Amino acid sequence: MREYTSISTEVREWILSEIKRTGIGPQRILKGNKEARELGLTSGIIYRLTGQNGKADTAREEHIRLALKLWQDTPDKKIKEAKPKSSEFQKTEPKALYKSPSYGYEPITIEFLDILKREELRTGVKTEDLVKEARVDVKPHVVKAWKNGKTMSADPEIMKVVLEAFTEIVG
Repeated sequence: MREYTSISTEVREWILSEIKRTGIGPQRILKGNKEARELGLTSGIIYRLTGQNGKADTAREEHIRLALKLWQDTPDKKIKEAKPKSSEFQKTEPKALYKSPSYGYEPITIEFLDILKREELRTGVKTEDLVKEARVDVKPHVVKAWKNGKTMSADPEIMKVVLEAFTEIVG
């Protein structure tokens, strides 16, 4: 019969401190460990040793010895430097860049946006809704990006079709 011994609080605290120190939990530390497999030591047993998954009062002596030995040669976990928060970055680049002239895109001008705004006020129809109804080859979220300045250039043909769709509406 195998020898069982009571689990002291020192053993529990030591294993927990080693898990914290190394950043490696029971499943990871046991991966590929032949000795643990031969003895029948599982991550569940280690969790019960530490009181994380139920609490065992006793355990096999060889399980306790191996559990204490597993983390001894493991180095401390590497502490990564915290990344600076996005608010700490100064945004020097524009939100969107103009596409290359080879694509045939043109800048979305303030004048174009003013015309869209006037047409929306005249007709009472939002541009996003108009492109859906008129089946213009542009998605509503793209038009919204034009209006809020996230997209800085567009296909001039699409811009022209959007304005033409407004002229077809009698306000």
